[in-house]
Amino acid sequence: MKKTMLSVALMALLMGCNESKVDNTADNNNNKTDIKSKDVKIYVEALSSHNGEFRAINDKNTTYTNLGSSDVNATIKDFRFFLSDIKLINKDGKEVLLKVKESDYQHQDTNTNLVLFDYETSSNKTTNNLIDASVAQGDYTAIEFTLGVPEKLNHIEFPDINALNHSKMAWNWQAGRKFTKIELLPNGSKQWNFHLGSTGCKDNDGSIECKQPNRVRVKLDNFDITKDTIVFDLSKLIEDTDITTNDGAKPGCMGSLADKDCLDTFVKLDINIDAKDGKCTGSDCSEQVVFSTGSNRAKNISGK
Repeated sequence: MKKTMLSVALMALLMGCNESKVDNTADNNNNKTDIKSKDVKIYVEALSSHNGEFRAINDKNTTYTNLGSSDVNATIKDFRFFLSDIKLINKDGKEVLLKVKESDYQHQDTNTNLVLFDYETSSNKTTNNLIDASVAQGDYTAIEFTLGVPEKLNHIEFPDINALNHSKMAWNWQAGRKFTKIELLPNGSKQWNFHLGSTGCKDNDGSIECKQPNRVRVKLDNFDITKDTIVFDLSKLIEDTDITTNDGAKPGCMGSLADKDCLDTFVKLDINIDAKDGKCTGSDCSEQVVFSTGSNRAKNISGK
């Protein structure tokens, strides 16, 4: 395949050796039952793969080839995104929410979670590539997550939540946060951006309402947590997009359906461009092609 495969591989290296007891629940006799959990560490690597070779996307001086519909070379200025509501699904179909540990990049909230992955290529270092969490022990066969920030957290102006206090991921207060921030520097062309977040947001008596939420729900079935990885494939996202041209007011996609540079990327994420409602074309974004399952990628990752 000619195109360079730029991927973000979320390596599901779930470490079950450390066990702990999580929330106690009362049974019918008002006795407490201990539920054992295991630590979960999901490493998130930004990868470039070409001709079977893999390189981390954390170096501003690396040139990646054959990008977009015009097959251009480019460096990567910035690469960050939020995943939230991350769940494992057991063999009985029950969804189990990961309990992430509070940090500068993670937040556990009531009935949801949030992790910011930050590759900060301008500083030549990866600043966060890990989900550090725990989950109830079980036989898990699938994983599910949302690309985006949960609605109830997205429009907090000055949150006491470190994971949301990264200024470069902020839009205006009504629009909330950028869910994804990818910035490319094509050779011989101006910077090209992919900024995804909720748009068409208005303050309705103190409550923010957005016409296009632009959240992408992803489920990967037949997921073996002992060896499979989750792959974010940048080449799939931009394969039909010419990153050397600009059809909107600003270079690249700024998250709006009014921006023609967004249309092809939205199709790849299965965001409905016909309904213009910022939602998946079906009940979920099952037709998206950006996220997929990989196997045994860990052995190919530089430094692992």
